[in-house]
Amino acid sequence: MEEIKQLDTKQIPRPITEPPSHCSHHLALLKWIPKYMPLTDSDDRLRAITNFIWNSISSKAGDALNKLEIEARIGTYYPNETLSNAEKQISQAILNSPHMQILPFTETHGILEKNLFKFVPGIKADHFYFLKDLFDQAAKEPKSDIKVIPKVAYKDQTYSNDIRVSIDNSTNQVIEVIKKQERRDLNFQDGRNGIRISSSIEVEQKFTEEMKKTRPKFIRDKIRYSYIYEYMQFDFTKSQTKADKFPVYEIEIEIKDIEHMKKHINQYETFHKFVRRFFSNLHCLCYIIDYVYPEMYQLNLKNHYENFYGINSPQPLVGGYLASTLYRLDLSKKDPI
Repeated sequence: MEEIKQLDTKQIPRPITEPPSHCSHHLALLKWIPKYMPLTDSDDRLRAITNFIWNSISSKAGDALNKLEIEARIGTYYPNETLSNAEKQISQAILNSPHMQILPFTETHGILEKNLFKFVPGIKADHFYFLKDLFDQAAKEPKSDIKVIPKVAYKDQTYSNDIRVSIDNSTNQVIEVIKKQERRDLNFQDGRNGIRISSSIEVEQKFTEEMKKTRPKFIRDKIRYSYIYEYMQFDFTKSQTKADKFPVYEIEIEIKDIEHMKKHINQYETFHKFVRRFFSNLHCLCYIIDYVYPEMYQLNLKNHYENFYGINSPQPLVGGYLASTLYRLDLSKKDPI
């Protein structure tokens, strides 16, 4: 746990002052996506992300800047349950578009405001472990720039006042006590994946005696694996509450070196290239989920089938189903959590 607490921006490799325009050379998983085409600097959607992050950083100074958190999560968007049937159909039609797009998260009708979409963080377990395996392999490559942070097991206790207390499972020591404020979100749909980019201020709080006597609103058990690449941290987290039937598998990318970004706040094009590199890595993960994973899954399915039945064996439906089952059982054995 101490390794996490000691990690600060001084230990994170700083990005070069003038990043090259071709950001594909700055993807953590470049080796596995030879067909990936990065977004261009002039892409309006990318400019919207830059403006969002630029406004989040430029509006903060001093202590607030030090506590600023900018992160992105992958999940799924659904039409909000409070919408009418007609509004739900419109919202679903927006989500069905194959193009990456900024979602109109709120729509104003006079003085009323409606949420069009509901964001649910998390991805499938197969996708989670597939991406984690790629990061583990990339970290072992010669001259790899990816740094691995050891596994961390802890509990997040959230109270009625929205204060979150994180407690180390192995030592039972309090890691941090924070409350997130001034949260702002930018919502994207990227293929079949939802993306939420958020900025917030993490305000340190005290774990008072009164709170210790109070039952938390909910407790979430978490196990996290993290990877540092340039000025970004990739967090792979498996979490579960008592109310959850199944674990939730989340991936987050956080900009760790906010201070360095602040230094380039008046150099918009350079700042934009940093943001482009950040979002390109996020977009890359969605690309792997949508395109690379299905290809690898079918290839592994074929290999498992041939290992079980022999090469060039006929492929009856039942046999294919059995091979798929064997492959999924093999995947479940890889669960390190």
